[in-house]
Amino acid sequence: PRGLDLVVGLFRHGDRAPLVTFPTDMNGNSTFWINGLGNLTARGNETMLEVGKYLRNRYINFSKGEADETYVRSSPQIPMLHECESCARGSLPGQGTEFVSPDENDQASR
Repeated sequence: PRGLDLVVGLFRHGDRAPLVTFPTDMNGNSTFWINGLGNLTARGNETMLEVGKYLRNRYINFSKGEADETYVRSSPQIPMLHECESCARGSLPGQGTEFVSPDENDQASR
C-alpha cells in the first residue's frame, strides 16, 4: 500500500512588523505594531495558520493526524517560534504544542 513516510518543509516567515522604524514614521510606535517590532502581524499569523491547514489537508490526513507523529523545528528566535506554533495549530487543531529547547551540542541549532 502507498503511504507517506516523511514531509520536509522549509518556510519563509509570514508577514511581520518591521525590525526598526525610521524617525519620521507615523506608524512606528508600539500601538500600531501591537505584537511588537519584528514579530508576526495578525495577517502573518493567519497566513501561518493557513499553511498549517494546507499541510493537514495535503499530508496529515495520510496519517492518524496525531501530534506525536509530528516534529517541527525552528531557529530559536521568538518570532520564528511563534510562526511554528501558528503552523502547528493549523495542522493539528485542538492538540497541545510542546516546545523543547535544543541541546547545546545540537549541530542544527548553531
